[in-house]
Amino acid sequence: MGINKKLNSLFKEYKSQRNFFRDGVFNESKFKSSKVKILFLLKEINGNENDSWDLREIVKDNTRSATWINAGKIHYILNNNYPHYNNILNLNEQEITQSINSIASINLSKKAGKGKANYSRIYKEATDKFRLWKTQIDIINPDIVICGGTFDIVQELFEKNKIIDKKEIKETSNGMNYFYHNKMPFIDFVHPAFFGRCRLSFGYSFLKGAIKITSTGKIARL
Repeated sequence: MGINKKLNSLFKEYKSQRNFFRDGVFNESKFKSSKVKILFLLKEINGNENDSWDLREIVKDNTRSATWINAGKIHYILNNNYPHYNNILNLNEQEITQSINSIASINLSKKAGKGKANYSRIYKEATDKFRLWKTQIDIINPDIVICGGTFDIVQELFEKNKIIDKKEIKETSNGMNYFYHNKMPFIDFVHPAFFGRCRLSFGYSFLKGAIKITSTGKIARL
């Protein structure tokens, strides 16, 4: 059974719920063929709480959203071992679409939010849905989990559920917090929507200082 079919089986118990937004791998074949399989672990979608739709279908081929354009660029950066920065700025629409379709993304909260995220609400929803999104991560089994503004919540709930111990939280030489679970590094990073042109340059440098790519195109141990 494929990744998304397994995820869909998880979602069955929430089928009748309004304000429940499904997520996962955007294009399974492209995700699996990536040298570095990336999962973005984000907070919530911006949407109408009276709706219920699938992020995988909405995002596919979406080159208008800053969030997904930047997520695609991060995929391109890591899967091409930090190409010259000007190459990132000059990616064409086809290249960006290819990269967007190669990632996975899930939210801690499966409910819609608006504008600035409410930490208390997201923490409660992340706690309530912990089993769901933790199982999603295990099924997707990426090479790296990029916590886009969610690292503190993920760390706290992993510790609370005795999945990791506080002493397992490490820091790279340039100050990026991370921990390993099931051989997957979970890294503390900003939300992809954070990046404008100048901020993308910062993100590129920050990633390059923290995450090394081996000669085989895989992520080296942090």
